[in-house]
Amino acid sequence: MNESRNTETQANGELAHALRQRNPDWNARTVRAEPTRAIQLATPGTRTGASTRPDILVDPPHRQPVIVETEFAPASTVDKDATARLGTSLQSGGTGIEGVLAVVLPESLRTRNLETIERTSFRYATHYLDIGGNGNRWPTGRAWLEGGVDDLADAIEYLSISERQLALGTEVLERVVREASYRLRQRASDRTLEGIARTLRQEPGKETERMAAAICVSAFVFHAAIEGKAGIPPLPLKSPVSKLSLLKAWEEILEVNYAIFGIACDVVAHMPCEIASWVMDLVVDAIPRVDEARGDHVPRLDGTDVPNPDRGPQVPRHLLHFAAVRLLPGGTGGRPAGRGLGGQWRD
Repeated sequence: MNESRNTETQANGELAHALRQRNPDWNARTVRAEPTRAIQLATPGTRTGASTRPDILVDPPHRQPVIVETEFAPASTVDKDATARLGTSLQSGGTGIEGVLAVVLPESLRTRNLETIERTSFRYATHYLDIGGNGNRWPTGRAWLEGGVDDLADAIEYLSISERQLALGTEVLERVVREASYRLRQRASDRTLEGIARTLRQEPGKETERMAAAICVSAFVFHAAIEGKAGIPPLPLKSPVSKLSLLKAWEEILEVNYAIFGIACDVVAHMPCEIASWVMDLVVDAIPRVDEARGDHVPRLDGTDVPNPDRGPQVPRHLLHFAAVRLLPGGTGGRPAGRGLGGQWRD
C-alpha cells in the first residue's frame, strides 16, 4: 500500500497558515505561500516560474519584505536558494529583498498530517544584507538554529528590520543630537547645564550635553512611534513647542510605562521655556515622517512639506525608534547578527 506523501508546496501552505497566527499584521494578503510572479527577474532572459515565485513571502505594511525559502531535509540547496533571493525586488512596488529565512523541513512532514506543523521543530538560518550590501548568514558556516514556528516568526520579525535603513536612521538622529546639544550649549546658562548634569549624574561638559540631547531626541522619537496607542497623548507639534505641553504629555505616558520619558522630563524641567522650545523645535523640524515621503518633498512631523533636494534613500518612520536606541548611553552601535533570535544551536 503506497503511503500518501506531502509535497513542499503543501508544507509551505500550512507553514504560511501557522505564521499568520503569530502577528496581527500577518494575514492571507501579507503572508502568501508560493505567490506567482512576486519577484522581479534579476536579469533579462532569466527563466520564469520558480525564479519569480518564492516559497513564502511575508510583506506586511511598514516593514521590509522577507522571503522564506524551504526544502525538505537534507536540504542541500536551501542556503543557495536563500542567498540568490538577496538583492532581488518585488514586482509590486520594487521593494528590495534584504532578508531571507532558509528553513529545513524535517523529512517526517512528508508523511505526517501537516496540522502537526505547530509542534514541529525546524532547522533554519537567516540571510541578510549588511550596510554595505554584502550578504551574510547567521549562524555562520554550516551551523543551524533549531526551533518551532514561534522561533521562525521571531526570525522573520528580525529580518524585517533593514540594517541599511537602520544605519541611515541612526545617522539622521545623530545629526539632530549634535545640533540640539550645540543649541543647548549656546543658549543655556551654567546653572541650567549644572542642573542637567546633576540629574544625569555626570560632570558638566560637551558629553553630558550630548547625552541630554540624545535622551530628549530619543524620547521624542519613541513618542512618535507609540502615538495612537491606548493612553498615549498626541505629540505636541505646534511650533514653538511648549515646554509645559511637552512635560504634560510625557508625564501622561509615564503613567502607562516607558521609563525613558521620566529621564527626559527631568532633563527638560531644568531648561527655561524658551530654550526647551528652541531645542525641541529643531527635533520637530529635522525628523521627517519619511515613511510617507515620495518624490521631491518630504512631509515633516507638523504635516508641512520641505524640499528633498537629494532624493536619496529615506528612513521609514517606524525604524527611527530602533535607531534612537543607539543614541542612548549603552546603546549598541551595530546590530549583532543573532540578536533577538531564539532557537537552539545545531551544527
